[in-house]
Amino acid sequence: MIPEISLSNVLTPLKIDISPLIDQDSIFKQFDNNLKNHQVLHLTDSILKPEIKTLINNRGLIIEKIDVWRWNTDVERNGPPHTDGDYEKSKGRKAGLNWGLDNETGVEFYDVTFGNTQFESVSDGRTHTLWNFPKNVLPLITWKNKFPSLINTQIPHHIVGPVGSIRYSMTIKFLNNPGYDTILKKLWDLREDLDGWKVSIDNQDLDNIKEIVEEVESQMTIDNTGLHVGYNLPRDKRLLNIMEKFTNKRIKSFRIFSYKKNATLEICRQHKLNQQDPKHCHIDYDNFLKVSPKYALNIPLYGSNESYVDFYKNLGNTVEKFHTDAGSYLLPEDYTKVFFSSSIKLNVPYLIRTDIPHLVRIEDNVERKVLSIRFWDDNGMPSEILNNFIKE
Repeated sequence: MIPEISLSNVLTPLKIDISPLIDQDSIFKQFDNNLKNHQVLHLTDSILKPEIKTLINNRGLIIEKIDVWRWNTDVERNGPPHTDGDYEKSKGRKAGLNWGLDNETGVEFYDVTFGNTQFESVSDGRTHTLWNFPKNVLPLITWKNKFPSLINTQIPHHIVGPVGSIRYSMTIKFLNNPGYDTILKKLWDLREDLDGWKVSIDNQDLDNIKEIVEEVESQMTIDNTGLHVGYNLPRDKRLLNIMEKFTNKRIKSFRIFSYKKNATLEICRQHKLNQQDPKHCHIDYDNFLKVSPKYALNIPLYGSNESYVDFYKNLGNTVEKFHTDAGSYLLPEDYTKVFFSSSIKLNVPYLIRTDIPHLVRIEDNVERKVLSIRFWDDNGMPSEILNNFIKE
């Protein structure tokens, strides 16, 4: 998995545009510069840009308050980790949406099973339960703020950073103190550690789609000599009418990806790669518009029941490679900065991310055909693209 980014039930990164999140200069001026330990400002959602408030409110979450923190990392690094509130009595803030406002500092999280509560600390109207851990216990994860994240504040944590550094961060706290899992379910389509969303299309519509594709293809001249063939279908009105049930976005293209028997296995063999090697991955790119499409609705038409799409996160740069007359694709420039993110079994329709590295893996090595639907305007979150997700 991606280092320093996500851990189940501890922190989950979210895909949110955070710049400019708040007017940092005006808020930072409110702090006392003679900081010995830490300070906190209790503010309202008026400090947030409207897009963030709308994003949160549309998911049924009500902001109770926002805390902006200023921490002396030299003091915090040498102190014990803490959990919010009285841990033993299960009284405390359960979770919060947290942003680091600098690039150097972070938060370490520790496994409660290796520690014990020390005492409850009371300051500034807040309560913290402090924890003792053996010296040889390593943190579960060190979060360095590559992404804003939902954090479980009932997991022992403390601040870390370079010597002499100050950490600025902010936490959105929600009304009625909902739990980590409750909040995460409401933010289901914002998750950075989730790259595909299952789509509900009934059997009748699926059958109609398959029949229309076959009919349209019968009137085309298709070069099927390659192991893996991709081509665009005409924008058939019948397909467009079916898609109106699921989206109000304009359809850009209906694309077919066809795989012969043993296609992905043979392609990997030719390049001396295994099927899950990140050097086999790519990022979709429109060479004409000079953009990477964010999403594709992929509908398996027939073939393999053991087909997968593996997703990766690229923390480095990309380079463009020419691919077909329809466009090109991007490759990571440095594969040491590419990390596995997630995998889906594509035997039912899925909306998938196409602007991050991904690869197709067919484990049973039989023929395979997929309809991939692209959109002119695919900015936004999955729930703004389609309206028929299966929320698991």
